Amino acid sequence: MVDAAAAELSPDVVMLNPATDDPVVGHEAVADALRAVEGACDEFQHTHLLAELSSDRTSLWGLVFEARVGEAKLRGIDLIEINEQDRIARFEVAARPIAALMALGNRMKESQAT
Repeated sequence: MVDAAAAELSPDVVMLNPATDDPVVGHEAVADALRAVEGACDEFQHTHLLAELSSDRTSLWGLVFEARVGEAKLRGIDLIEINEQDRIARFEVAARPIAALMALGNRMKESQAT
């Protein structure tokens, strides 16, 4: 799933996530971040698709997701903005609860250490 999403990233894509105030910028950096999240989750699935329908061309999409990291359950949304070239220009993640976000962050740090 991540490789399919990575193929749609624009070269200058910006990703915002709840783990840091610093954006992740660029195709490879965002693709790596998506792979790291996928690898850290024991389960991950998108459950709903939301679309902006206020214009002739939909440019904002929302993907509701559920994930599990150990016993911690996470729920959130990926807000995805599409540019004029039909590539992902901005990828913003919002998720809760904080305990599950912390479990995900710890798992990602552990995998980076090895």
